[in-house]
Formats: sequence, structure tokens, C-alpha cells
Amino acid sequence: MHFSPAPLHIPDGFLSVVISVVCWAITIVALGLAISKTNKALGEKQVPLMGVMAAFIFAAQGMAYYLLIAWLPAVYAEDGGNAAVTAALAGVFNASTLPGILLFPIWSDRLGQRKVPTIAASVLFTVGVAGLTVAPLAEPLRWVWPALAGAGVAGVFGMALVMPADLAPAGRTGRAAGMVLAVGYAGSALGPLAAGLARDLTGSFDASLILLPIVGIAMTIAAFATPEMPGRARGAGRAGRQAP
Repeated sequence: MHFSPAPLHIPDGFLSVVISVVCWAITIVALGLAISKTNKALGEKQVPLMGVMAAFIFAAQGMAYYLLIAWLPAVYAEDGGNAAVTAALAGVFNASTLPGILLFPIWSDRLGQRKVPTIAASVLFTVGVAGLTVAPLAEPLRWVWPALAGAGVAGVFGMALVMPADLAPAGRTGRAAGMVLAVGYAGSALGPLAAGLARDLTGSFDASLILLPIVGIAMTIAAFATPEMPGRARGAGRAGRQAP
């Protein structure tokens, strides 16, 4: 007996124009409130540094991650992959995110630096998605590309989560993190949407795949531009000031 489970997806017609506009309006209002409160709490000097760099890196990795999660199986299928290969390669991508999100922050703490691990994760992701763009099913590297992309994007995600704690003044970490997450997830939502629109307009995923290495390069540049502010050193300094 052949078992073929029904695919799970959002019901057709659920995301109508009205629902989409309402959801984006709520997001924009919430984002504006988060930025306004952070401006008041952190001041003009800290906000551009934290908001532009940390939030951009978070949004870029989120955009890339959700694009791949949503469309990677379809990309493999469009390139000629059968169901078994497509499922296996998508599984490699998902499985590789776990070591990425765990190991890069641990490495960062051991180094006492944030910049180097963030750059390394961004480069890893860029190499992986470049391979997916050029030859997603070419043997034997077809197993390497999703592993690099998954580990890299998860590593950037892990590093982006700790940036607000490093960049925010003492006592303002919660508000700084709130702004980074608000900006980051608002940007992340554009990934699957952009890929779907590009697929509808062009008839293939080529345009979306070309976008991914560009996102990776942009994350790498942003990581280079972010000043080094080790969380351990700052934490130790605060603990020393609070000691009797």
C-alpha cells in the first residue's frame, strides 16, 4: 500500500490582499514604536551603530533562512531532483543549522570576539548559497552546499542574537534587543515573499538564488564594519564596577 500524505500549506486564498495589508500595517506600527522607544532609551549615538549593523545582519540572515526553508525543496525539484534526493538535501540544510547556532557563539566566547565568528559564518553561508546557485545537484558537492549554507546562516543568527547585549549601554539590553528583533523579523518576512514573486514573474528560481550570494556578501561587509565590542570584557567590567 502506497502512503502519500497530503501536503501542509496555508489554505488557498487565506492571505488575501486585505489580510496582508493589515498584517504589514501592524508590523510597521510596532516597528515604529520599537525604534522610537529605543531612540529615547539609548540616545542618538548608540542607536545608529546598533540599529544599522545588528538589525541589518539579523534581517539579512532571516531573509535568507526563511527563503531557503520555504523554497529550497522546490528549487531542487525544479532542477530535476527526485523526491528522495530533494528531501535528503533539505534535511541536510536543516540538520546543519543546529551545530552552526551552537558552535559559532561558543567559538566567539572563547575568542573574546564577535567580529571574526560573524565574518566566518557569513562567508560560510555565501559559499554554500553560491554553490546552490551554480550547481545545486552536481555530485558530490550537492551535499556540501546545503550543509555550508545551513551552518553559516545559523551561525550568523546566533551571533546576531548576542550583539544587542554587547552594543547596548548597561541596563538597556532589553530595549536594544527588542528593536533588533523587530527590525530583523520584519525584514526576514520579505525573503519568501520576494522569492515567490520572482518565481511568478520569471518562471524559475534563478533570480532568487542569485540574490542569496548578494545577501551573503552584504552580511560579510556589515560584519567587517561592525566595531569589535566583546561581551565578556564588558561583562567583566560591569561586574568589577558593581563589586564592593
